[in-house]
Amino acid sequence: MHPAWLPYSLLDVRGTLTVQNPPNVASNDIVIKRPGALSASSVEFVLNERENNTTLFIYGYNGSTYKNFVEFDYLDFKTMFPGNGSTLVIDEANNLVGVGTATPGQMLDVVGNIRTNSALITPVLRPVTDATNALRIQTANGLTDILNVDTTNKRIGIMTDSPAQALDVVGQIRANNGSNAPLNVQVLSANPVSPATGDIWLVLSGTNCYLRAYMNGAVKSVTLT
Repeated sequence: MHPAWLPYSLLDVRGTLTVQNPPNVASNDIVIKRPGALSASSVEFVLNERENNTTLFIYGYNGSTYKNFVEFDYLDFKTMFPGNGSTLVIDEANNLVGVGTATPGQMLDVVGNIRTNSALITPVLRPVTDATNALRIQTANGLTDILNVDTTNKRIGIMTDSPAQALDVVGQIRANNGSNAPLNVQVLSANPVSPATGDIWLVLSGTNCYLRAYMNGAVKSVTLT
C-alpha cells in the first residue's frame, strides 16, 4: 500500500500551485511533452497566457506548426474553438453560440450550410434580409429550386425561382380535401388518357378553352368563352 505521505510523482503538490509571469508577455505556463525532440509523432501541449493578461490558450506544437485547440477570453467571457478561430464560439456573457462566426448575434448563429438527418422543428422561418430568393428548397445537387419564397414581393414559386404571382406553379397541381377523391387540376392540349374520378383539367385547343371533369365514368365538358 502506497503511504499517503509519499509523493506519487517527481512533483506532487498537495495544495495550491501558483505560476506567476511578467505582465504583458505571452508565457507558456504549463508544457506537457515527452523527452526528446519535437516532431509529428512527438508533440508538446501548452497552457499559454497571452500578453493581454486576460486570455488563455491551449495549443499543440510539433516543432514547426502550432495548432490552437481552445481560447478563453476572460474580458468578453468567450470560449473559442480553435483559439483565434470561429469554428465554434461560446459567448457566455450573452448566452450565444456561433458556428463559423466569432460574433454570434442570435442564440445559435451559423455562417454556412447546416445538415440534419432528422426533422427541423421550428414555428417560424425568417431570412436575415428580404430577397427574391430569401428561402429555398432545392434538389440534393443544389441545381434546381423546388420551392422558392420571395419575401420582397411576398410570392411563392414552385418549380420556379422567379414567381410572378402570389403563388406561381410550373407544372400540374393536385389537391385532396382529405375525404373525397383527389382534385387534379391540369392544363392540357387534349384529354388525359386515363382520367380518375374527380380529375378536372383545362384543354387549350387553338383559340378555344374547355373546362372538363371526369365524373361517373364519363368526361363532362364546358366551353369557356
